[in-house]
Amino acid sequence: MSKYKENYEKIFGSSKVQRGSWVQDPITCKLIPKVDYQPPDTGKNIYVHGDLESFVSPITQEVISDRRQLREHMLEHGVTNSQDYSQEYMLRKSHERVNSMLGQTPQAKKERVETIRQELEKRGF
Repeated sequence: MSKYKENYEKIFGSSKVQRGSWVQDPITCKLIPKVDYQPPDTGKNIYVHGDLESFVSPITQEVISDRRQLREHMLEHGVTNSQDYSQEYMLRKSHERVNSMLGQTPQAKKERVETIRQELEKRGF
């Protein structure tokens, strides 16, 4: 055996290097062959919207048949789709409207207190 080969084996060993493509697992931090790697589910998936059903706008009575028309219509008239809001949001806003009509908002209370203060001041108290 040549001197080169002996020294090479001393440094690197006699076993062949395993070749291939590897990925480091983010959880175990170990190298896994690329073909065996299954990335963790991040919940960020692609969602393809289906076709929009044509409908008649209650504002202008025109037929809206695609998303571009709907987007332009909503921008032009300052409206939004109710599906953009969660059920909790709708419920909270409903309670806020009821409280506003009954005068039970913090702003209404401040106005009442200020009115009473002005009247007391005007009458000399």
